[in-house]
Amino acid sequence: MISKKRSVAEFGMEISKTWEETLRMQSVLDSIREGVLAVDSDGRILLYNHSATQVLQTDFIGKRMSELKLPNKIDKLLKKNKEGAEWVWKRGKKPNRTYIHCSVVQWDYGGLIVFRDITKIRRLERVRRDFFANVSHELKTPMAIIRAHAEALSEGAFYDEVMGPKFVDALLRNSERLDSIVSSMLDLAHLEAGTYELFLSMYELEPLIEKSIEIFQDTKIERSYTITVDVEKGLKAYLDVQAFSHIVHNFVENAIKYTARKGTIRVTGKQTENGVRVAIEDNGPGIDSKYASRIFERFFRIDK
Repeated sequence: MISKKRSVAEFGMEISKTWEETLRMQSVLDSIREGVLAVDSDGRILLYNHSATQVLQTDFIGKRMSELKLPNKIDKLLKKNKEGAEWVWKRGKKPNRTYIHCSVVQWDYGGLIVFRDITKIRRLERVRRDFFANVSHELKTPMAIIRAHAEALSEGAFYDEVMGPKFVDALLRNSERLDSIVSSMLDLAHLEAGTYELFLSMYELEPLIEKSIEIFQDTKIERSYTITVDVEKGLKAYLDVQAFSHIVHNFVENAIKYTARKGTIRVTGKQTENGVRVAIEDNGPGIDSKYASRIFERFFRIDK
């Protein structure tokens, strides 16, 4: 009788020890950012972590690999490759597609699959490619104009009473354009580094908005577009003048670029419950909703 009690006690201690080890292993697995699945040779799921449920958006309790609706390639890699294999699973359709990096390691009694969501990494790679392509395009145009006009001036146009001043004016305007592009890039660098300084103070909005868009009020633009400013009288806000003016200028400039001639552009400002709301509206085609998540990416452009 005593030996039986000892046997039961020992058995209980073994169960307790096994349970503690299981909890410890599960704790380690849940601390891993990547999704982890361990399966046996029959496709039964032995272990998984919390990240796996998030990446695959499913629950694994009591399920087999065949019930998870994973790509067939994962199962093939699991069965054929003992050395380990990697593959990127493209899940869903653009623009909401996600990219899952899958690593598979097989052993005699099953295998281990590691899932890593690399959607953000792919997105950053795309942003970087778009950035360099678009910055190159932005810089190329004014640089080409400056070079062409400088060559013309050096070949004698400088002494032409009609064309000389026009070429010099073009040089000035495009050098200012280059300066604006470089300044924007520097501002972006400071914003990302967290070193961009704002000098905040209380200002009346209507004069600031009028000054920000006065460059668009020349005769040529006025004939092609109607630009109106409708701001509540005496409306004030706590802001950085340079940053605010830059934003308003950019929005109005984009509205002119992407609105058909004879279009209407309206700048409004009003007091709201949460503060002050300034809006720039136009009657152009707008941006397709599928690009909404990308409109604040640096130098992003949709297809013409």
